[in-house]
Amino acid sequence: MLNTITLVKRLLMLSMAIALVACNAHNREHQKLMGVYKTGPYRVGFRSLAVRDSMRTIGDSAYRPVQIGFWYPRKAGDQMRFMTFRNYFLLSAQEMGPGKLNSDSLIGNYKKLAVRFGVTKHGIDSLFSMSFIAKDGAPVRGGNFPMVLVGQGNMQTIFHQVVLCEYLASHGFYVVTTPSPTRITGFYKGYNGLVAKAREQGADLAFARRKILQITDRKNIPTGIVAYSFSARAALLYAVKHSGLKAFISLDGGIGNKMGKEWIDYVDDFDPGQITVPILHIYQPGDEVVQPDFDLIKSLGSPTKKFVEVDSVNHEFFTVMGAADGAIPLFMARPYPNAKSRYQEVLDSTNVFLEKYLKSL
Repeated sequence: MLNTITLVKRLLMLSMAIALVACNAHNREHQKLMGVYKTGPYRVGFRSLAVRDSMRTIGDSAYRPVQIGFWYPRKAGDQMRFMTFRNYFLLSAQEMGPGKLNSDSLIGNYKKLAVRFGVTKHGIDSLFSMSFIAKDGAPVRGGNFPMVLVGQGNMQTIFHQVVLCEYLASHGFYVVTTPSPTRITGFYKGYNGLVAKAREQGADLAFARRKILQITDRKNIPTGIVAYSFSARAALLYAVKHSGLKAFISLDGGIGNKMGKEWIDYVDDFDPGQITVPILHIYQPGDEVVQPDFDLIKSLGSPTKKFVEVDSVNHEFFTVMGAADGAIPLFMARPYPNAKSRYQEVLDSTNVFLEKYLKSL
């Protein structure tokens, strides 16, 4: 488990670094970052829902908090504000419930860490000047849009996949995410703890899906999952419990690498033949910590298993870190080669797969 601990430390530090990339921006700038990537035809809205699951508790008696990030195609002509990265980041400080925030202090502390862990001052300043394409609280556009659940990696939250989430919403999907359970109930110990944490994350995503069904007044909706890193394990256990899942995309996920691959042996009565959902695994081959291993994926009963390799990047590229490096010159001290085209490949591969299996029903 030493490699797992090393990876989590690295992700945590990078999470801290990217958290600061936020400030208020003028509406005329709102497409600066997202405009680098080929988004879809729909305008995008965003809502954050601070709810509690009364069927689960944390601590002695408190109902479990579930902060839901919800992106969607919005109606045209509303006067709501565009979301900034600052807005997304400050939501992460409210995951356990509302409270007073010292925003300047939080952002200032993370800014120091960002420079320390490889983000340039120029990159930070540039990203500080930008907002995004989602409008906060805008009315939901009518239509039978399918749903995509987005699983966050360990210690990650709403803003870590924000570019992917806004991109998918612009292509006509309801996009829903929740914070990693490690941010709510702490890190796991051993393989039994890993399995329990994966089930915890799957339950959060299932709860969020039910809430969005209520908000959109839908009885059912075609649903897929896009899961980064650890959350691919949660998505696999979600697929066991929810046989109606229509698509499963792993972003360099824990179902397709060597690190801790024995975890599946600790899942009681797991039958790989029961997993029949179409699977796309997008991965990188060069990270010394997260190295590919496809044995588990190949053992699954899914008739469709597709693999897409993205070279010359590492594990963290599949988060907003890679997206920002592709959009802002010299964002990282050591930029990813051709980051823009490589991150666009991740976006396009994800969208094409979801379009095929969620919209052709």
